[in-house]
Amino acid sequence: MKETTRTFESAFKDLCYLNSQMRMAEVFDLWLEMCALAFRNQACKLRGNDTEWQENEDRYLKIVSEIGGKKGADFAAEALSIFGESMLENPCDFLGQFYMSHEMGNERAGQFFTPYSVSKMLSGITVEEAKEKINKFSSFEVLSINDPTCGAGGMLVAAADHLFFEADPVSVDKVFLVGQDIDRRCFYMTYMQLCTIGCMGLVILGNTLNNTRDRVWETPSSAYFCGYERWQMMSKAKSLAVEMDPTEPKKKKKEEPKIEQE
Repeated sequence: MKETTRTFESAFKDLCYLNSQMRMAEVFDLWLEMCALAFRNQACKLRGNDTEWQENEDRYLKIVSEIGGKKGADFAAEALSIFGESMLENPCDFLGQFYMSHEMGNERAGQFFTPYSVSKMLSGITVEEAKEKINKFSSFEVLSINDPTCGAGGMLVAAADHLFFEADPVSVDKVFLVGQDIDRRCFYMTYMQLCTIGCMGLVILGNTLNNTRDRVWETPSSAYFCGYERWQMMSKAKSLAVEMDPTEPKKKKKEEPKIEQE
């Protein structure tokens, strides 16, 4: 793990050197957004959401131009590749640990992520007994796990690690993960980490306390596994999130005919 982290840092520093006019945190923000957009467009493609796909693609290309064009995109892709391979070999809060170790967290807002070892212990206590129940689920039943203040998604990744990567793994289409955070960087980090290890779920950018949702992104695995009927019968958390998704086109109400008074 340490060796992989060093390799990732080396690739990411190449991107930072190319963009020396920016602070490291700014480069990290742009890298997170462009990678998250790439994952998101896979889900858009599966859902046939051409409008959002094009918007995301335009934003992606704009970021590429901001970080050094093709050379910057190559450095970004190398860092993403290292991150992805590491997550599949050893699922963990990779991005959250990198974020905190380089002091990019918002201390004034009290932003301190739970160490992954603690997340792994807590999730193990919580989800271990659920494995037997999950295997008896019908084709339309899922276990829903919700983290309303998810940070970089470490607790959700730890739950997925226990359920999918350890002894007696359960089927990935039997578990639905929902993460929400008010911080945009956390939103992107959680989405990237859940997408990379193939989880079904939603990641929400918004304030859990006042129930606001600025953005709701479905993972590609969720779009792949959920046909229309199963989509309608998924967990309540998903149904509410989709209903309040500001990216969903709203149906126009039929205008009632006006009656002119004589």
